[in-house]
Amino acid sequence: MVDAVLSYGSEVWGMELAAASAAGKTQHSRQQGRAAAPCSPSAPASRRRVRQGTPTAVVLAEAGERPLWQRWVLRAVKLWNLAVTAEQSSVLWQAMTASVALAVAPGHRIPARQPWAQQLAAALAAMGVQLDLHQPQPVCKEAVQSACSAWQLKHLQDAATCEGASKLQHYTQGVWGGTLDAASLGTRAAYLTVVRERSRRARLAQLRTGSHWGLKRQGAGIRLHRSSGYAATAAVGSKQSST
Repeated sequence: MVDAVLSYGSEVWGMELAAASAAGKTQHSRQQGRAAAPCSPSAPASRRRVRQGTPTAVVLAEAGERPLWQRWVLRAVKLWNLAVTAEQSSVLWQAMTASVALAVAPGHRIPARQPWAQQLAAALAAMGVQLDLHQPQPVCKEAVQSACSAWQLKHLQDAATCEGASKLQHYTQGVWGGTLDAASLGTRAAYLTVVRERSRRARLAQLRTGSHWGLKRQGAGIRLHRSSGYAATAAVGSKQSST
């Protein structure tokens, strides 16, 4: 429901924002640890029972979710592929060719005034996927998905190298031991699926994401279910026994 509201029509109107996010030109992407841009609607920090200050990149990785703008790009790629393969008499094909004609015309345009095809090409180019507007062809969706995952991993790792990024360093090194890869970003942490009641998995989520730091000192404690400590204790014990 939330995704349907936030992303309605985003394959059309969201490409300027997607291109800016991919290029790191938005306020969110410049903030340390928030290189993943807006959080996916299905994985907000409050639902994971972690503090709002937890880096968005960590919450997304833990939940196996993509940044919202990447979901918009994948929707736009689907629309593009439908348009370039549509009948030439269709309104969709004619709209696509008109947008492409404007995109390849000489002249410089600010992003807000660029035609849709040019904005889509800019968003894909920022992730290393080239869209040839002079010879419009369908785009490989799998290649775009791989590029999205690679972008997400790189920006998470780059943010973790910044000075003061203790929570990101805790997650990439303390939790994953430096083994986090692009494939892992698309997989939910197992306990999020096994333990369905959010209150019972809250402490483990806080432990893994580093959001448990400073709770007592700052008086920002979160009300937890008494039995939620079991999952965290078992996970720590399991990790220690394996080392």
